[in-house]
Amino acid sequence: MRALIKTMEKTNNYFVISNYNHDPRHLLEYCNDYIIFDQSSDQKYKDILIETNFVTSKHTGHNISDYFTFFIEHYDNLPECIALIKGNIFPRHLSKEFFDRVYGNKFYTFLFENKKYRANTTRGYFLFSENEYLECNNSWFVKEHPHWYFQKYNDILSFIYRNPILPRYNLYSPGACYIVTKHQILKNSKQFYENILKLITYTVPVNPFPSEAHQIEWLCHTIYTSNYEVQDYMNSDVDFDVALTEFCESKKASRKALNFLLEAEHVVRDEGVNRQFIEASLTSFKAIHAVASPKILIIGVHSWNELEYWRGAFPHASVLGTGILELPIRKEDQASLQYVMVPLSKLTEVPTIRNNEFDFIVYEGYHLKSDIEILSNLKEGYLKVNGELFVFDILSIPTTVVDRISKTSASSGTTYIAKCIPINYENIAGKYLVIIKKCKLNLLRSAYSRLSNKIQAFSYGLHWARRNLFEYLKRRLPA
Repeated sequence: MRALIKTMEKTNNYFVISNYNHDPRHLLEYCNDYIIFDQSSDQKYKDILIETNFVTSKHTGHNISDYFTFFIEHYDNLPECIALIKGNIFPRHLSKEFFDRVYGNKFYTFLFENKKYRANTTRGYFLFSENEYLECNNSWFVKEHPHWYFQKYNDILSFIYRNPILPRYNLYSPGACYIVTKHQILKNSKQFYENILKLITYTVPVNPFPSEAHQIEWLCHTIYTSNYEVQDYMNSDVDFDVALTEFCESKKASRKALNFLLEAEHVVRDEGVNRQFIEASLTSFKAIHAVASPKILIIGVHSWNELEYWRGAFPHASVLGTGILELPIRKEDQASLQYVMVPLSKLTEVPTIRNNEFDFIVYEGYHLKSDIEILSNLKEGYLKVNGELFVFDILSIPTTVVDRISKTSASSGTTYIAKCIPINYENIAGKYLVIIKKCKLNLLRSAYSRLSNKIQAFSYGLHWARRNLFEYLKRRLPA
């Protein structure tokens, strides 16, 4: 009997393919029209696309930056149905058999499948249906990827929409692969997508997957289907920039510390404040003021206003701010206030930074576990004796910070005394403040610092457990 061979029908769905170091040409057999956004770093993959309809795009913002770029560039003449696809969609996100079944759908479709899924024994994730994925809203990825604006998904959701429901779980298609209709895209303005693009393609040098890109991946289903009211500034270029800056500044724990310094008497009388946080900040700031011409390094600067806060608190200081955004620093301020646009890993390569130069280093920016090692080297080589390192916005267990940063260095003749303080303000993004003081090494002080730091680490390990363990277990234990 002659075998029946099914001929593949090409769909009129327009394929938008985001590709990175993969050969996506097999996907072209499924569609009549397409465009490939190629982020590949390997030349051999660039070469195989020569005879296809492709454009070269930056390897940043994951694949979502390519999809939203397409929306922006073709906003006035979008195809009726668009398949948003990664070059490695199968077998990465679904099987070929499943794709063969759904690629021609003329309705909203999650392009995802998990054949290995079994009834979940934890509360971390579920399959809502055959191809719809639910994941616990715990922003687990923030510790792994750089993030500049938002520390958790709820913040970005509330920033974009008015009064949204803050979900326990997020419904989305892993990989952000969907079939969407023209009308779903047009429910949001062109400027809306341009502003979202700013949130996921900001890093210098470019980062392929900043944390905000992962947050937008969670948000895509909401963007395409929700009835939420969009914040007014999402439809304005200038207003969006202002709102984003104000949001970041409102969350800065270091700015709160400066406000406490400037309004100390009033704040201390307020029974609702965190007295330990204020007292530690004031003690450190007074010590810096005692230095004739202190030098201060601020890591993680979001805006010009933030640098001016520091200059207001220390008018006689020389301040160096670092970040990954371009800020309009005025020429007349260059002498006492400088800004360099580099990631933390490149900070030691900045020509204006010299060994043992800074009296005060404040870290509040990238929030990665890997940054702890960089900070350890920074305080060793660039912090003066009797200088202090402030570490805000700690997402990992504070014992990690205390243990790794406060280690005594006999080779440089210094020891480090650590102090860990929980921050209890709802409007501050950080949960703890760790203060590391650099001191001259002597046997008694070194022994004291080691014992004190071990006690600190153990004590705040317990504090972290009390604060977070119940919620963690609630999400992980069987229902």
